[in-house]
Amino acid sequence: MVSVATQHLALQQLITHVKHLDQAYTTMLLRKFRSPAITVRLDNLIALVDRNSLQISGPTAEIMDIEPLVEKWKSFNWLVDEINGHHMGEVITSVKRAMNNKGKPTVIIAHTIKGKGVSFMENQAAWHYRAPTLKETKQALEELEQRQRGEV
Repeated sequence: MVSVATQHLALQQLITHVKHLDQAYTTMLLRKFRSPAITVRLDNLIALVDRNSLQISGPTAEIMDIEPLVEKWKSFNWLVDEINGHHMGEVITSVKRAMNNKGKPTVIIAHTIKGKGVSFMENQAAWHYRAPTLKETKQALEELEQRQRGEV
């Protein structure tokens, strides 16, 4: 299971950030992780779901559909915030809002596009496990630089 957890001290309280990737999202994870958080009042828990709708072998809707995702989290009494995961202003605002929530943990569902900004990588499940060649790396960097300069 792919899951990354880091801890840091913020606003003089411990905030735990957990990032879930779509391919790691299973019904067992949902049941075992979400339910106990309410029982022990983990209002300092923030889960961030990178919702790019892909897993290693293809679209999540075709392989292991996890919808209705928002309703699943709400059914376990979590606060849910859906955002554009490519918009840093929304990410920052959502995390700040979650840090101020009391009594319930928060899940931020960040809708993203796998490989966004690189023509040959966008929405391609293969980039969950494949490393780019040197030529592909150069092309990707060139496309991202053009995008940053507003040329695309």
